Amino acid sequence: MAQICDRDTKIAYVEQIKSGKMTVMEVVKELVCSKTTVSYWIRQLEKDSEHGLPGSGGMKPDLEYQRRLEKENRQLKNEVEFFKKSRSVLCRGPEERYAAIKEGHINLVTIRRACRLLGVSRSGYYDWLNRPRKVKVDVLGQKVKRIFEDSRKTYGSRRIKVKPSAGGMTVIRQTIRCEMADGKSH
Repeated sequence: MAQICDRDTKIAYVEQIKSGKMTVMEVVKELVCSKTTVSYWIRQLEKDSEHGLPGSGGMKPDLEYQRRLEKENRQLKNEVEFFKKSRSVLCRGPEERYAAIKEGHINLVTIRRACRLLGVSRSGYYDWLNRPRKVKVDVLGQKVKRIFEDSRKTYGSRRIKVKPSAGGMTVIRQTIRCEMADGKSH
């Protein structure tokens, strides 16, 4: 099985070959690798003595810099996309911001980054996530349904709006129409 050599080891073997202390075949036998591999090392060092043979998994500095910039660019694009999708919650309270983070914007940015971008704490997000949900009581819907049924299902949104038994709630007609549609009161 071939050995994995770091950059310094490869350079040392190539220098020994160039100085005549070892032959290519001796290096091949010692490292249990192919003649092609050793020849490749020699060509790489002749081509670029400073950055040739970056080692096991290493990259040349300019390629490493390029990959880092590409990664940063992807992150910034995802942040912009996240802001586009969640800009409506920036002026709202933390509950809505937590919901925006949970709603699926996670695939764009990490939770840590999303919390930082929306100005909420990560611990607050996880507390909110694990908090039991309050059951929302639909008071208006119940009143609209009661008035509609008391009128033997003849009242529309205009009559229900002016009905004094609406409990003193000021509601626009469109909201009543929506409640009637949600409750299938027609």
